[in-house]
Amino acid sequence: MNQQANQPPEVDLQVMVTAIIKKVATYNPHADNNKLWQAFRLASRAHDRQLRKSGEPFFVHGLAVADTLTDLRLDVDTLVAAMLHDVVEDTEIGLAEITREFGTDVASMVDGVTKISELPSVSLEARRAENYRKLILSIAQDP
Repeated sequence: MNQQANQPPEVDLQVMVTAIIKKVATYNPHADNNKLWQAFRLASRAHDRQLRKSGEPFFVHGLAVADTLTDLRLDVDTLVAAMLHDVVEDTEIGLAEITREFGTDVASMVDGVTKISELPSVSLEARRAENYRKLILSIAQDP
């Protein structure tokens, strides 16, 4: 299939989440895969039809963050928060719904990252680094 010069490659979000779940299984065979799929479905639905400036689906970023965190062998709640971290900020879904669906630990991590993104930042890289820092700090509060 030919791609237009300025078009990003096609992305299959289900393939991405399946790969994340497979990686999690290598270090946590008893992980709650249903919770990961639930977060995927909620974020996919929330970000439906949202595109980045590059033209790729908006939710690719949340999945990429979750994938990166699987390399650090982090727990399911942290991966769920990674998938959902833009939902409250960029969709109609509020923190109360995240709390109802996924609990206070996930909601706290999502809220922490959302508050960080509201701060002015010198650069995109600094903002991303601060997001990761806040996520790690949230994780540290719940060993």
